[in-house]
Amino acid sequence: MESRIKIAIVPGHSARRPGCKNKKFNVSEFSYNLDVCRALFDLLHAMPLFQPIIFLRPPGGYKTAMEEMGKILNVYGVKWCLEFHCNGAQNSSAQGHEVWIHQDTSEKHRMAAKIINNGLGYILENRDRGVKLADESTRGYHFLNIPKIKCIIIEPGFFSSHTDTALLLAKKGQYIEGISKFIKIAGEVLF
Repeated sequence: MESRIKIAIVPGHSARRPGCKNKKFNVSEFSYNLDVCRALFDLLHAMPLFQPIIFLRPPGGYKTAMEEMGKILNVYGVKWCLEFHCNGAQNSSAQGHEVWIHQDTSEKHRMAAKIINNGLGYILENRDRGVKLADESTRGYHFLNIPKIKCIIIEPGFFSSHTDTALLLAKKGQYIEGISKFIKIAGEVLF
């Protein structure tokens, strides 16, 4: 195992395209996850296992941005990339957490994703929607398919749900602290 694993933490979406918004709580997916990633950076940096970087999505269409991100992260020698999102759905009663990985991934990577998913359930105590396997027809596929880098999408809840949004805001500190520990455990399994 390398002395410090280069890990990229990516807030999903961008300031220009902020993802799902919850108008009741006046919060967007991007702003919430940017805060999460900034705090998570410090916690992961304090761990001897990781050398984290925060990476913002490059401009452009989704597929182009993911291809560009993959090139840049590979140049920097990143081995693991975690992208943080919050789900959104037309059905405002949809709730819960889930984790996405590429369908053609190793058993160790599946175990790491399961550890993170189980950690979300332990921390947030919301509905477990499970570990999802992405293929070419699935959203997030181009991120999860970045060559040479193990990638995971973390979705702790739905911003289209007032219940989930209230939970994520109320437990933000616990979520950040807790998920850092589960990322460490998953990293030890993966690397």
